[in-house]
Amino acid sequence: MKKTTVLKQIMAGTLTIISIGVLAGCGNGNATNDTSSSSSSSTTAKTSSSTKAYNSANKLIAAGKYQEALDKLQAAPQTSKIKGLIANLKTLIQAKEDYSNKNYDNAQSGVDTLNDNADSSSSELKQEVSSLATKVQKAQDTQSTNTSSSVANNSSSSSTSSAATTTDTDSNSVVASFARAVGYYGKSGYTFNITGQSGSTYTIEVRQNNQAGDVANLIGIYQYNLSTGAVNKTF
Repeated sequence: MKKTTVLKQIMAGTLTIISIGVLAGCGNGNATNDTSSSSSSSTTAKTSSSTKAYNSANKLIAAGKYQEALDKLQAAPQTSKIKGLIANLKTLIQAKEDYSNKNYDNAQSGVDTLNDNADSSSSELKQEVSSLATKVQKAQDTQSTNTSSSVANNSSSSSTSSAATTTDTDSNSVVASFARAVGYYGKSGYTFNITGQSGSTYTIEVRQNNQAGDVANLIGIYQYNLSTGAVNKTF
């Protein structure tokens, strides 16, 4: 009788322990599900906020309100999509500023960078880049035309101080050839004066106008051989 009673007590204790374990397991499962649900809700909210900021920023970009768009993007959750658009928008803002300041080479560099990173841009930003690229190209073409005209005029006016054997036509050809050789051709603000000649070698003085256009600073004096294309800076 004693053995039977003890056995029943042991079995009852075992059942109690199993019941407690099952209840504890159920409790843990509910906690895990609650945590998972909370995490999922947080991710969904973040994605929704990021998407709204991205779309709103693109509307501002299309309207030309770049700084407002940048502020909105920087305040949004920083997803890879948002970060990519921020980087490209900053490049666009700088390129537009360079264009406004007539730094067309820098503006073109910015446009090239944006075209290389087109995959991380929105359609609205791409449209702005395309518009800027057209403006920069026209400005560069105009600048190049004006420079060519300036080179011709400067070389013509300097021909009277050149060697007697150098004609106006020769001066134009020499200056244009020299400008190409040293990389000045197509750039504005430079003047070239032929101050001497010995055979096919010309002495050419190069100056650059300041921003006000009232002072021409000396850049250097060169010896240029028209036959060989050799350039030697003497001062």
